[in-house]
Amino acid sequence: MATPKQTDPQFKLRLPLDLKNRVEAAARAQNRSINAEIIQTLEKAYPGNRDINESAAEIARLADAIKSETDPDRLDELHEQMRDMNSVLQHELDRLLRPFSVEDDRDHIPGLDGPE
Repeated sequence: MATPKQTDPQFKLRLPLDLKNRVEAAARAQNRSINAEIIQTLEKAYPGNRDINESAAEIARLADAIKSETDPDRLDELHEQMRDMNSVLQHELDRLLRPFSVEDDRDHIPGLDGPE
């Protein structure tokens, strides 16, 4: 988990008193600050995906390299690497979205099954 820094953005947060008391109690139980407790809870609720971020960064790097490459053999290599990275990224995206299938949404989204 990333440690908050003085340069991280700040904002005011209003909490109902009962919730504030529960957060404070949880923070004390974990021997951390209220801020650290809230960050830990939010990280669990909204996880990032390092593999997707790294794959996307590599694709961007390859795209820049392709734009400036003039050697046809090296260009072929870069295109092959780009195809490989695209497959890796697609796999990660599929894995991330697997729990959310369209079939699951049919009961929740009006009109998804088509006209009734």
